[in-house]
Amino acid sequence: MASRFSFRRLALIAAALAALLTSCSTTLTLNEAATTTRIAPTTTEPTTTQTPATVARTEAPPTTIRFSELPTVSIDELPPEALDTLILIRNGGPYPYRQDDGVFQNREGILPDHPRGHYREYTIETPGSPDRGARRFVVGERGEIYYTDDHYSSFREVTSGGDR
Repeated sequence: MASRFSFRRLALIAAALAALLTSCSTTLTLNEAATTTRIAPTTTEPTTTQTPATVARTEAPPTTIRFSELPTVSIDELPPEALDTLILIRNGGPYPYRQDDGVFQNREGILPDHPRGHYREYTIETPGSPDRGARRFVVGERGEIYYTDDHYSSFREVTSGGDR
């Protein structure tokens, strides 16, 4: 089955998300190396050895720091138009709608509470829709990104993937 995206497009999308996520002051990923212990077979007492030849190292998957308790959606699950919008956000526009980059007031109270001006909203094109459609990104000052496909009735926090 053919992939929905070309490698170049995925690289651009990953760069856009990385730029958005790293624009906040909080470190978003932590990589931890875990070591395993080895029980020496010739002794009656278990021992832990730490020589490079006998310690197996495994890389733990990245842990994403979450900004909310909302459900998540990984970047690779978003519709293609959402990825185009992420690139526009990274580049500072130009946006297709005058409401884009406007203050999102969180009147619904679904997103974490922050002072007015913390969140900004962006339209995600909806093919076949005669208007802006229902899909949006809401981006916070700390770099958090939320996705709605039902015009603010629900939100999912956007993650880089692998942490669902």
